[in-house]
Amino acid sequence: MLKKSLWILFIAVTIPFLFTNSCARKSEEGIPKGIIKGQVFKETAAANPVLSPLGASSTWIPVPNARVEAERTNLVVMTDEDGNFEIKDVPEGSHDLLIEKDEDGDGNTELKLEKKGLQLNKDTGVDLKDLLIEDTGGISGLVTLEGKATGNAGIVIVIPGSSYIAVTSDDGSYSIPYVARGTYIVGASYYGYSVEKMEDVVVTPGAVTKGINMTLVKKSATGSLQGKALLADKTDHAGITIALNPQGAGGAQASASTDSSGSYSLTGVSTGIYKLIASKDGYIPVTVVHVLISEGEAYTIGDIYLLPSSASQTVNIAPVADAGGDQSVDVGSAVQLDGSKSSDANNDPLTYTWAIVSRPASSAAALSDSRIVNPSFIADAAGAYNINLIVNDGKVDSLPDSAIITAVAYPNISGITPTGGIAGQAISISGSNFGTAQGTVNIGGVITPSSFWSDVLIDTSAPDIKAGIKDVVITTAEGKSCTPGTFALYPYISSRSPSSGPPCPGSSVVCATGTSFGDTPTGATVTINGLAGSPYTWTNNLFCAGIPCSATSGDIVVTIDGLSSNGVYFTVTP
Repeated sequence: MLKKSLWILFIAVTIPFLFTNSCARKSEEGIPKGIIKGQVFKETAAANPVLSPLGASSTWIPVPNARVEAERTNLVVMTDEDGNFEIKDVPEGSHDLLIEKDEDGDGNTELKLEKKGLQLNKDTGVDLKDLLIEDTGGISGLVTLEGKATGNAGIVIVIPGSSYIAVTSDDGSYSIPYVARGTYIVGASYYGYSVEKMEDVVVTPGAVTKGINMTLVKKSATGSLQGKALLADKTDHAGITIALNPQGAGGAQASASTDSSGSYSLTGVSTGIYKLIASKDGYIPVTVVHVLISEGEAYTIGDIYLLPSSASQTVNIAPVADAGGDQSVDVGSAVQLDGSKSSDANNDPLTYTWAIVSRPASSAAALSDSRIVNPSFIADAAGAYNINLIVNDGKVDSLPDSAIITAVAYPNISGITPTGGIAGQAISISGSNFGTAQGTVNIGGVITPSSFWSDVLIDTSAPDIKAGIKDVVITTAEGKSCTPGTFALYPYISSRSPSSGPPCPGSSVVCATGTSFGDTPTGATVTINGLAGSPYTWTNNLFCAGIPCSATSGDIVVTIDGLSSNGVYFTVTP
């Protein structure tokens, strides 16, 4: 770092053409191959700042302890007290650089800078010189399932290929904080629904880009993925395994292998959000999070570089955090987190930092201990909990890894309208926690079709089964069942034949058609103008009964388990 203002002014006046608009440049010569180096600054109003290369109007000071990563290589270093850094053994090719700084030690990186497309050739490295790290911005919006006002909790929002992630609240709102300046794609995914995305989302320092809204619809679809994975010490890159594992919501596992050029492609991949792992025996695996597969599109990942395992003997390899799989739990249950699959290629001991990034609005959940490998918390409210894990190998932090914990409340029936009726009767069931994904309605042991399903209301119809007081049970898509409600299912006579006849069972029989008579006459009585007839034939939709000898003209009524049908008039003739 230059200490004297006059010398800096000399540089600024005599060779300003060496600085790009982003205040970064390549050195002309002399940087050894495989090295990316530079110095990181921030603007400040502090007393006695170091004068920046842009002149007296811009005041810069160096940034120590900033995390600098050559993305998709596992190579990470920290800046020294003067803001300098040097990443060694970087493979030849195109690289993206991510620089982050946690200013106040709260686990959030308030300052960030991304540099894309740094080209390392076989002969020389890159000296970026003066890099200005900036305040972050944010992204917010509303993502819903088919436009619903409620029941939208747990939709996963990501910036593909980055560690940025959020989950929606019940009304569909979300916020992604601490996003570096840049132009991004924002994607959204939820199991059983379409994957949607918005492109060209611009983030500027100190501001939140609002109104990034999307609507997901019920749909199953596929997309594709392509890219290159390269062995840092070889020219034949065949045989690298590319594995896709669902992350957050939707998707199904998939895999492929690279050809000799390192190229790979996967087609027919279920839409969703994935974690990609590139691996080969003898090499250090590379993980890329939040790969977004959307319908009919090919997602392209930047080049991935696998360092030989022997590299861990000469350079520090960034540790990899693994927060464990996503979980679905009951409200009120204890959630056990597990970071034991986190790893470090140098076999350095790891320390763990967990954080609840977001939780349901009514939740007061707290981690039992944020610094151990396997903390727990109580999922005290229904909704999604976004849990982050960062591990440290004593030298650098890993990128955060997320586990989405979805707490599901048992459904509850508050009302059934009407409370009774005949087979085919339209029924509305009101309540809570039915879920946005359709489950099942069971009336009297029979699954009935639903014409409408939301978190608070279900429309269905009464089945044609034996009459009686029937239990009504709602089971969510996650398999949670409610305490039963009840519906009074009445028998119904639609017609009788003949319409008239003489009395006495031996000489005259009347038959009736309808619904909910049951398969046997057990618990059933048939009356003609109040007098019991003798049943002969009996099915769920037909019964026949003898006319009592003392019967007079009047209604035929069937009563089953205490519930009586409508009456149909029958004329008793002499």
